[in-house]
Amino acid sequence: MGHMEAISVTANNAYYMPHHPVIKESSVTAKLRIVFNASAKTTTGNSLNDALFIGPQLQQDLYSILMRFRTHRYAITADVAKMHRQVCVSSNHVDLQRIVWRPDPSSPIVDYRMLRVTYGVAAASHLAVKALQQTAKASSNSCEKAVSVIFKDFYIDDLLTGASCKAQLQSLQQNISEILKGGFELRKWASNCMELNERISSGSKSISHYVVDGKDVHALGLRWNIEGDHFTFAVRLKQQPAIPTKRAILADASTLFDRLGLLAPVTIRSKM
Repeated sequence: MGHMEAISVTANNAYYMPHHPVIKESSVTAKLRIVFNASAKTTTGNSLNDALFIGPQLQQDLYSILMRFRTHRYAITADVAKMHRQVCVSSNHVDLQRIVWRPDPSSPIVDYRMLRVTYGVAAASHLAVKALQQTAKASSNSCEKAVSVIFKDFYIDDLLTGASCKAQLQSLQQNISEILKGGFELRKWASNCMELNERISSGSKSISHYVVDGKDVHALGLRWNIEGDHFTFAVRLKQQPAIPTKRAILADASTLFDRLGLLAPVTIRSKM
């Protein structure tokens, strides 16, 4: 992707980010992700994140997006492939995103600098979202509805939107894809409109995981069943301790992500 380059020269204004792998078995696209730590302190006692503003919030809150998503008769979800990696960083600032790397322990350590917005840097989400919205604003596509959806129905890289009829939904999907195809390729499409799912499935064979497999789709921390058009919750409680404690009960209750409060009648008892 050309998201970093090897360098051999030193720089006075440079910052090196520690990084480590995180494995997520449930992911269908990238089970291994690299996490960068731009909050690591230097010898001055400061970090890169200490010197950055995070930027204002550009997108609506999670609750509003999920509530609006449930109002649509026909709904659709997707996400942007490698969203942060699509946004370039100014050449004046790339030395503030340096890392060291070698392919195996016997190889010499090599310095690299990241050329794209890097997740783990304080301003990363703001910059990526701003670039996404600017792409929509500058698009030659005249569909105002699609532009409005990009501004209102994205939460970082996740899209949750819909329409009142199948024809509107298909038109919306086409226009959003057209607007963002220049830099923010959408994938993992899923809809409760089976006709649209079939059309999307035959639309692109070149993009990995262009359509979601199966009937259960991850939607902002929830599981959306596209056949029944309802949310479900995956519950994986730990083995009950020999002596139950308030701490253990509260820990179990807190593992359930329920932004809309749908499980509150059940979870409130354990929290109380």
